[in-house]
Amino acid sequence: MDIDDIYAPVNFADSHWITIWISIPKRHIVVFDIICSSISPEELDVVMEPFLYFVPYLLVECASSDELLAQYSLEPFTYERPTNIPPARASDCGVYTLKYIECHALGIEFSKKDFAKANGKSMRDKMAVDIFQELPDAHELENKDMDDILGTRLTHIDAWINVLRKRYDANPQHFRSERMCFLDHLFAQQWRFNYKDFKDSEPDQNGLGKRLPGGAWNYYAGTTPSFCQLNKVWGTDIDDVYAPVNYNDTHWIAMWISIPKRHIVVWNNICSSISPEDLDVVMEPFLYMVPYLLVECASSDEQRAQYSLEPFTYERLTNIPPANGKIMRDKIAVDIFQELPDAHEFENKDNDANLGAYEG
Repeated sequence: MDIDDIYAPVNFADSHWITIWISIPKRHIVVFDIICSSISPEELDVVMEPFLYFVPYLLVECASSDELLAQYSLEPFTYERPTNIPPARASDCGVYTLKYIECHALGIEFSKKDFAKANGKSMRDKMAVDIFQELPDAHELENKDMDDILGTRLTHIDAWINVLRKRYDANPQHFRSERMCFLDHLFAQQWRFNYKDFKDSEPDQNGLGKRLPGGAWNYYAGTTPSFCQLNKVWGTDIDDVYAPVNYNDTHWIAMWISIPKRHIVVWNNICSSISPEDLDVVMEPFLYMVPYLLVECASSDEQRAQYSLEPFTYERLTNIPPANGKIMRDKIAVDIFQELPDAHEFENKDNDANLGAYEG
């Protein structure tokens, strides 16, 4: 009725990407494939068969009237794979797949000059920057489509945290310490959201037994985050915890929790965005729940004696230098795109585990 053309990327055997253009009026599908040798004609028949049969069936099955129904047929669509599109290197198939969709939808010819193999790197980098600049919260909608219950919002903030995790996992000696961990925005979001439950829950005679946020033990034991999982215990193996914190969905700050110093440092590039009073409210959950977690989860009386339920202290530094935001943003975008193709899958897994921590 309203849509004639459908574009979609299709993955083959977890090793190669192709583009399909489904033309409903023509009852035909065109496959754009940068490396035809990657999929034999027989294999491509198998890949395409679901679309050839399901799409016409869907149109008939979902028709809202007999008049509309009469326009369609259950006969399968046809398809072709043109062989005259510019080829690319195997490692660039995903990027070229997406660019084919963009160009064809805009009515732009697949220029051999623009799609030359040598342009794969610059095309990838430009796409990374465009994604980063134009879709800062696209994964929020993706996760919502996948599961409304999760409520996850993976941002590019989290993606950069994953870059740091991966680099730290590969070369911890490059960092200032080998006793640190990096947490994504879900940690701060969940702890702030659940802080009232913690405050309202009654402790036992030793001051323990209060209700911690779901998944708190997993953070403490290092099983969360699952991406580049550390399996190191806070206080025993971990001294420094780094995490981004979102304020009112308008501003980001970074916090460094030093367990040995019982102190938290806040880095905020625009101090006027959060008043001292508002920042006290933002930080209160961490000042109280981190020391509590260390005592509550201690594996022995000897270890527990090293800690105290007294709240941590915190400071917000005011000598943070201004940065070149545009250059930094573009560099981060390219690094994320190149180093973390699938890291967001772990965030959904972690949040599932945290949400289910108190079920039953």
